[in-house]
Amino acid sequence: MALWDSFMKGMLAFSGFVWGDFMLYFLGLGALFITLRVGVVQFRHFGYAWNQTLGKFFRRQNQAQEGAQGTLSSYEALSTALANTIGSGNIVGVGLAVFWGGPGAVFWMWLMALLGMATKFTEAVMGQKYRVQDEHGIWVGGPQYYLSRGLKRFRLSWLGPFYGLMLVLTLSITEMIQCNSLAGSVHEAFGIPTLASGIAFTVLVAVIVFGGIKRIGTFAGKVVPFMAILYIAAGLVIVFTHLNQVPGLFALIFKSAFSPAAATGGFAGASVAAAMRWGCARGAFSNEAGDGAAAIAHATAAVDHPVRQGLYGIMEVFVDTILVCTTTALVVLLSGVWTDPASAKVPERLATLAFGMQWGVFGKSLVAVCLTLFAFTSMLAYVYYGEEQGNYFGGRKLAMLVRVGFIAAIFAGTFWDAEQLWPFCDVFFAFMIIPNMIGLFLLHGEYGELVREFFHTPGKYYLKDTGKAPSA
Repeated sequence: MALWDSFMKGMLAFSGFVWGDFMLYFLGLGALFITLRVGVVQFRHFGYAWNQTLGKFFRRQNQAQEGAQGTLSSYEALSTALANTIGSGNIVGVGLAVFWGGPGAVFWMWLMALLGMATKFTEAVMGQKYRVQDEHGIWVGGPQYYLSRGLKRFRLSWLGPFYGLMLVLTLSITEMIQCNSLAGSVHEAFGIPTLASGIAFTVLVAVIVFGGIKRIGTFAGKVVPFMAILYIAAGLVIVFTHLNQVPGLFALIFKSAFSPAAATGGFAGASVAAAMRWGCARGAFSNEAGDGAAAIAHATAAVDHPVRQGLYGIMEVFVDTILVCTTTALVVLLSGVWTDPASAKVPERLATLAFGMQWGVFGKSLVAVCLTLFAFTSMLAYVYYGEEQGNYFGGRKLAMLVRVGFIAAIFAGTFWDAEQLWPFCDVFFAFMIIPNMIGLFLLHGEYGELVREFFHTPGKYYLKDTGKAPSA
């Protein structure tokens, strides 16, 4: 036991170092570099990106492009990626960021998301560029491919399999934690025994993932927009009931981002450094720009050019952080629960308490339903991403074994102590991000050229879509 305790202390110390200032600067400066390298595409072409992605969804034009090669439509690939990124952290994590970092944390969360849009854009582009067809004719890709193939000239191709191994370790642990918290929240909200909910979630995930990526994409395409719109709409109702407070709230957010937030009620106050750290961390953890996993889903899309799928990467971060996370932040801040002394005992439940303050038991049940949907769809994506690493290492037979292993891990997570798992998850997750960001830095010339090709080729892609003349 003494040896195990020492090992865990070492893991916690290393996790604390990696996820302190180091990772925030690593991700933030990396995202800034990528933003400049792609010509601030997320700002200059946001309207075009919206029109070509979510705009098509609302116009019901989200079918796969005619003649383009791929397994899923771009919309299904986006929904699969969002199934992974929109999770319990969008509700629980944002509440914790506000509690520990104050209102200013929301500003830094937004800033990290705005820069992260370029990172996610680039990951989707590179996933498309380096994708291949497996022995069954299914299009596959992701960091494991663009790192191993793209970095050969740098003698760093080993980063591809290293990334794949870290992803399997990270997501297998993460889904255990998700199932553990999910079974607990369902038991708390509806009184369902954790064993029963654990079995139910395991069976439901198995039924869907054994249908392959097409069934996952179809399911995600139906459920993800429903759950996101449900949660955002519920939050907007609360915002509109406090509309007179909104201007003052935004002023508080911006003020607290650059000056310390004073202690009030159960809120202990927060320095600018705390606001920055908690906000940036929530922005990075929520949309996962930098870990590369979403490129696995985006690589399956049928598009005429890699950059076109990159536009969906921009929208992925926009929906996850700017819409869903902001909904949680505004509801928590407007309700005032973040300053309630009673809430200080359970900061992880701030969002639940905020909705409950507005609508009582119905509000709390609504959050429980959304948490269940968010966590369940995340587990689907985890299994798919994990099995694709098996496919990368050993073909479809190994992928099937990894799939079974991931499904078994879901059930095991019902009983496992989540507190023991978090340090491992944090460390393995860092070792996903580091090689991926190194690869994106070294391959900047390749995605820079693809961006120029897409936006400046006469009569094709962007210029054809917009009817604009090529610039001189």
